[in-house]
Amino acid sequence: MAARPRLPLQFRVENPPSVFVGRQAESEWLAAAIERAPVALVTGPAGIGKSALLATVLKSSFPDALLRTVRFSFPSEEPLRQAQFDLGQVLARLAHQPWNMAEVAGDPIHLTQALIDLAEDAGVWVVLEDLHRVDGLEAAEMLSTLGSYARESRWIASSRRPLRLGRLAGQTLAVEGLDDADLMDLARALYPDAPDGSLHRAVSVASGSPWLLSQFLETGHAGVATSRQQLVEGLDQDAGPFLGALAVLRGPTSLDLLRQIVSLPADDTLEALERRGLMVRDSVGVRIHDLVATLFSGSLGEDVRAELHQRAAAVLGELGPAERVNALRHLLAAGRLDAVVERLGETCEQLLACGQAPRLWAAIRDVRDPRLAASQMRCAAELGNPTALSAVHPASDPSTRDQLAWAHTLYARGNLPGALALAEELAESAREQADESLVEAAISLQARCCLRLHGAARALEVLATLGAEARSSERVQALSLLCHVHRDERDVEAELGQLSGSRDPEAMHDLASALYLLGRTSEAIATLDELLATPRGQHTTHLVSRQALLLRGRIHVARGELRETKEILDSLRPFTRTASLLRPHVTEVAATRALLTGELSGLGARLELACKEASSIDVVLAERLASLRDRVGMQAGGPPPSGEQERVTFQRWSQRHGVCSPPPPAIASVDRRLWLAERAMIAGDSAAAVMEAHAAVELARRRGEVLARVDAIVVLLDALLLAEETGPEEELIHQLVELGQRTRSRGTALAAVLRGGFAEPSVLERVAQSASATTPPTSRRARALLGANPPLDQLDVLVVAAMRRASGLEIASPPQVDARWLPGWGVDARSSRVWLSDGRVVEMAKRPLLFRLVDALVRRGDMSKEQLILDVWGDNQYHPSRHDPRVYMSVRKLRELIEEDPSDPRRITTTETGYRIGGVARRVVCADGGSSHSAQG
Repeated sequence: MAARPRLPLQFRVENPPSVFVGRQAESEWLAAAIERAPVALVTGPAGIGKSALLATVLKSSFPDALLRTVRFSFPSEEPLRQAQFDLGQVLARLAHQPWNMAEVAGDPIHLTQALIDLAEDAGVWVVLEDLHRVDGLEAAEMLSTLGSYARESRWIASSRRPLRLGRLAGQTLAVEGLDDADLMDLARALYPDAPDGSLHRAVSVASGSPWLLSQFLETGHAGVATSRQQLVEGLDQDAGPFLGALAVLRGPTSLDLLRQIVSLPADDTLEALERRGLMVRDSVGVRIHDLVATLFSGSLGEDVRAELHQRAAAVLGELGPAERVNALRHLLAAGRLDAVVERLGETCEQLLACGQAPRLWAAIRDVRDPRLAASQMRCAAELGNPTALSAVHPASDPSTRDQLAWAHTLYARGNLPGALALAEELAESAREQADESLVEAAISLQARCCLRLHGAARALEVLATLGAEARSSERVQALSLLCHVHRDERDVEAELGQLSGSRDPEAMHDLASALYLLGRTSEAIATLDELLATPRGQHTTHLVSRQALLLRGRIHVARGELRETKEILDSLRPFTRTASLLRPHVTEVAATRALLTGELSGLGARLELACKEASSIDVVLAERLASLRDRVGMQAGGPPPSGEQERVTFQRWSQRHGVCSPPPPAIASVDRRLWLAERAMIAGDSAAAVMEAHAAVELARRRGEVLARVDAIVVLLDALLLAEETGPEEELIHQLVELGQRTRSRGTALAAVLRGGFAEPSVLERVAQSASATTPPTSRRARALLGANPPLDQLDVLVVAAMRRASGLEIASPPQVDARWLPGWGVDARSSRVWLSDGRVVEMAKRPLLFRLVDALVRRGDMSKEQLILDVWGDNQYHPSRHDPRVYMSVRKLRELIEEDPSDPRRITTTETGYRIGGVARRVVCADGGSSHSAQG
């Protein structure tokens, strides 16, 4: 066990109350919740006793953990991320670790992960009080992340309002008021000398709240203490104005600072205020109780309130970054907007550099004054949050640097046409001013917009307008490299070598993207890891870091690493609530993962929205999303493409891979080789198809691209089947099985099952019924082999025909009135077997009469007892008295073998004259059209 950290008093969990009654069931439930999972949440109204319950459970059930539990109270009107920064500082001190806020400033998930690491390094648990004071959705996301990734640490939160925690819902305890009996026990224990009449009145008006009960009993009034006068009765006259000042100041403030802002009551009055629960001490200082604040918030006149705000601003403005932001808030409350504009002009960049972006954004985001627009824009860009970015406006009198920041803001928001137009204007203006650094920045942004909107050729034309010195910068070189790769430029080794030691975040991301497109995945990953470890802080680097995470997600899903992909998607989710540059790209990665796992509910609609968003962001992305949308439709049962040879091949390939143009030779070589292989198969050139598919399998293996390797193996198996080569088939099927287990892909596993058992009707039945969202191509082939008529494209038709030839059989199915696929069962006379709808097989070689009976029924569908005697038993004449018992006995035995419930037969039903086949029954026939039954004799 880690050594117990020395917790400052303000961060220690207080001892539970000396008298604690009731809550036995809640205490047991909470102890069990803390034991079984990293996160537990307690909800309930104010004054209900949540903190007392937490302290009691910790002391009674986890006494060792209590000594190393950090209590952190969320301040009022503070953004969650800022509070997390403050908690991180506390945990970093306890863990003896450095705490660089700039490294996690723009990423809520990274920030929460950092808190987990610090808490577990320090060996502490954390109580998060008053979580209702922050944004509910952000709080739920934080708790979900804590629940997903914390291991040894425990995070116990309290909130007045419930939070939607998804899979953590079973970790939420809703605390209600104490019943009257428990409240009476509490009242008698706290005030043993009080008359029963007073106690009963107190219980009746407390509404289950121990806090209200104590207020009533403390003041001794005949009703609930709801007035300011009643609450401070018996205290010095300074108590009321002091509580009013605390209500004005809102957040917790240290007593030392309060002395400089307002006159403090005597020490015994302060103690009485705290004892009565009117004033609360927390990790930062003292504050007014939330229930009391509503009564005292308007107790002071406007002039007095304004004076308090100005005093607070004067005192806090001389302190640290957090206090200076609070000073700005007080100035705004006092109506001193001019002073706010002046101070921000001097300190905005410094405050952002100190990690105060969340707190500053919360303070100024709603101020509608054009003089603050530049500061709001810089703050929102620092956060990198699409919601914040969508709320800012350009400055009223912007400098060229402000205009550049606004152009980057438009880019991050996904308004690429607007960003492009502004970047073009800035480039011209910067040339007139001979500002080379601004020219380079504007042209780079212009080229980046062109790459997404108009293609690599246009982007390279824009970059060519830069001077030689600007073109030699790392950022421009990396962007140029990425454009060259998109243009199918093969000779890029020299440019790669020049950028190998780059430290510029944008250049590193572009380099990683180029390496990935060139198939040098390991180098791309190494570059991304280095980029993501780089401290962030500039106005574009938060966006770049998320783009880097997104690229890691693409690599993970290509490798079949679905858990890692989900973690990255979870970390990017907070930045996809509103339209932005990232959102359609995130949707693409999520959709690719969902296609593999089969989680397709609502995916078509999300892809449709992403297509519309991408149409003005990235033309290539829009095409990929459209293809993914079409593929989802096909996976859900829509028809495959049809038409002339090459168009069918390409459309089929694009629906599989989400790309709408033939892949150029230097990009995605695995995909291009598969495209060529499928085209060769449709053209009848099996040898060329085998060669291209072999090359694709080997290339995917070298790159570590699991999904591409699965596709390549499936295509190679098709090509080998058409070429009538069977040598490597067994090994390839074994590889498919391994890859299916590795990726947990049902579609991959069923593809392997079909290829290894397409000559077995029972296998075909099992695969045909597995028409989940991930398996339609495989299940359609199985259904066709079973005699159904599913929609097939040209390649499927060729492969199914080759499978029939290789297996030497065909399976006849009865015509279905309903177009939907229905599971069936059938007879295979080659081996005297009956297969059932779940794929099970009944061996009947040692029961030849019973097999002839079921085969005859399947062949004819409906037979009388006389027909059965003549056909199955071979007798020349039917004698009911002699033959009926024989038929009854044989049918009974047959039902015992093939029916789920012989007493309620569904496959062989009784008619007035004999028996009829029930359900969809199939029958194996010889590939040459002859009956396999005749071969059995």
